[in-house]
Amino acid sequence: MLKGVPTKVNLRRRRVLLNNYGCALCGEQEESVSHLFFDCKVASKVWNMCNNWVKILNVHYNQPYESFLHFHVLELNHKGNDIWKGVWVAIMWSIWKHRNNVVFSNAISDAEEIFCMAQLRVWAWMKHKSTKVSFSFSDWCMCPIHCIRSIT
Repeated sequence: MLKGVPTKVNLRRRRVLLNNYGCALCGEQEESVSHLFFDCKVASKVWNMCNNWVKILNVHYNQPYESFLHFHVLELNHKGNDIWKGVWVAIMWSIWKHRNNVVFSNAISDAEEIFCMAQLRVWAWMKHKSTKVSFSFSDWCMCPIHCIRSIT
């Protein structure tokens, strides 16, 4: 899972020469998949913000497959957790998009922006996919579990 993502380490494996192979978000380690999406201090802050958002403690996994499998909320039913998995996807996508903005547009690394964009992406996705979504983005940000329950 995610082995083909063109992180700097994966680009080096493909014999692409770069000036440096450091993480675009923190600059502290080489940019591998596990580092960029999970171990990087910026990514870790994003995942912690997510856990705090729903008031859960979560075990930290640094591999995509294990992280995805264990990304669930006990208070949600199966369908609710399927929707919750969309939050995981949105966080991963938001980290990647933000990383590209840092690399290609000289943006500043910002965990709060990454997390807010992930929240917005999931809310917009739910709004588009379900006619049951009557809650506002503000409601979503305040109480995501209640919002998910209201559509499952």
